[in-house]
Amino acid sequence: MSQTHYQYDGLNRLTQLTDGQNTLSFSYDKVGRLTEQRQWQMNDSGFANSQVIGYRYDKNGNRLKTLLPNQSAINYHYYGSGHLSAIKYNDQLITEFSRDKLHREISRTQGNLTSLFNRDPVGRLTQQLATLERASKSAATSDHIIRRNYQYDRVGNLTETDDLRTGKTPYRYDKLGQIQLAGQELFHFDPAHNLIEKETQRIENNQVTEYQGNHYRYDEFGNLSERRLANGEIQTYRYNVKDQLIKAIIQKPNQVKEEWQYQYDVLGRRTSKVRLENGKILADSQVEFIWDGSHLVQEIEHKTDRTFSYIYSHPSSYEPLAQLEFAKDNENLTACYYYHNDQIGVPRELTDEEGKVCWYGSYTGWGKLKESYQANDTVHQPFRLQNQYCDQETGLHYNFFRYYEPNIGRFTQLDPIGLAGGSNLYVFAPSIQAWSDPLGLSAAAAAKGVLSFIAADAAIPEPTDAAWPKWVAYGVAGAVAAGIVALSESNSQTSSIDNASVRQAEYQYAKDFCDTPPPPGHNKCSTLSKKIEHAEKCVDLYKKWDNKWLPGRHDVKIQTWNNRINNLKSEHRRECTKKY
Repeated sequence: MSQTHYQYDGLNRLTQLTDGQNTLSFSYDKVGRLTEQRQWQMNDSGFANSQVIGYRYDKNGNRLKTLLPNQSAINYHYYGSGHLSAIKYNDQLITEFSRDKLHREISRTQGNLTSLFNRDPVGRLTQQLATLERASKSAATSDHIIRRNYQYDRVGNLTETDDLRTGKTPYRYDKLGQIQLAGQELFHFDPAHNLIEKETQRIENNQVTEYQGNHYRYDEFGNLSERRLANGEIQTYRYNVKDQLIKAIIQKPNQVKEEWQYQYDVLGRRTSKVRLENGKILADSQVEFIWDGSHLVQEIEHKTDRTFSYIYSHPSSYEPLAQLEFAKDNENLTACYYYHNDQIGVPRELTDEEGKVCWYGSYTGWGKLKESYQANDTVHQPFRLQNQYCDQETGLHYNFFRYYEPNIGRFTQLDPIGLAGGSNLYVFAPSIQAWSDPLGLSAAAAAKGVLSFIAADAAIPEPTDAAWPKWVAYGVAGAVAAGIVALSESNSQTSSIDNASVRQAEYQYAKDFCDTPPPPGHNKCSTLSKKIEHAEKCVDLYKKWDNKWLPGRHDVKIQTWNNRINNLKSEHRRECTKKY
């Protein structure tokens, strides 16, 4: 297993991580805001590919620019203290936003279309329209390209959608908020929130082994190792020591076996996927992924020599806004497509600059694409639930830290943050109609059914801290366990996910150091001295982390280490010297 090394500047800010194959560096401005993320990754020839993402801010800390690897820029414009009013790609206008007196979005331009959003008195999205006419109060008389209406119950659960293309879809929930009915689909759960087909079905270790004709097997570490689909297809999965999916072998009936390989960077972000043939990379099969924090910002498809850049409705939101398509040189913009998302931020339509629908899709109750329309073979729409990328080869959704299986509405790996994400380490959420988990760690609830969530900033919980609150909520707020990602238009635009990445890296360094016993000394007393020094260093690391990120976060852990130090010193006094 490769080791990860960390470097810090004089202000104790993380400046570099490296694991031998990948290196990631951070640069900051005078007030501590991230200004550059530079990544090197060794390729098969032993050379490092370098990608740089840059950031610029205004005096209020709002992000003004995201500088892409091709030297182009996504520019953000604000009014007041930081309310987003427009987004541009270089000098090309992508979207203009209109807002009400409470600064809530009521319309946005999307090429020749204008999208309109109506809300109820408590802020829930009740109607969504897209028209070729400019925004007006009389939009009800316009010819709509897109129209969706939403209804909710008294506790905020979505009870019905009425879509221009798919008609009405009813939803029903149990007392715990778990989805029971989505359209024509019925769902049942056991007491541990596992999806079951009949009440007598028993699930051991929260591992679903059979559902609707699909069969599942797991390895000794709890990772999904084999999936046998009802159509006869067999998929086998392999993982590395970090429980990251690195290989998928797909055998479809009467077809040639496929083998796919996946790579990740030092922060665990997926950087590429490639198809193998006889153990060798198949020419032009590679797809590369470039990240802005935890947002997929570019996708490079070697087979078609195309690059896709993704723009979101806000620097800290996971709701996709636009897809920019570039030719091979990654300079000439060949197409701009606009996303039209539902009340939870899931793409339902993709339109071009003229306002024509180029793609639309409908989903099952757990987010699997069940029906779709695609204007031509060049249209590319891989997004599903927020921050989920659908791999066509497997049908699984890459969800940042884990993969999601939409047939059974759960993850394929155990939760990396353990019980901090909930008692069932595979569960996604009670439903996808009001919950989002952009990092694949812990779901956030949207109490008001709006397009995006408000979130606070916090440290990454540890599985051992049972008292750590899973949810932080006020109005529309949901805590995401990986640093509680800001998914709305809050005024703290200093890229909370990048801070979360730094926090995680610094915490991981402390944890790795403390979990690794010191080497033994040349005798018993020397070994005791090394253990004391190691324990004191652990206390120092956790104290520095708490002082920098969240005071008191590791008080219990620090006290445990102090008790250990006292016990070690007492033993040293008895066995060795009076030094302590």
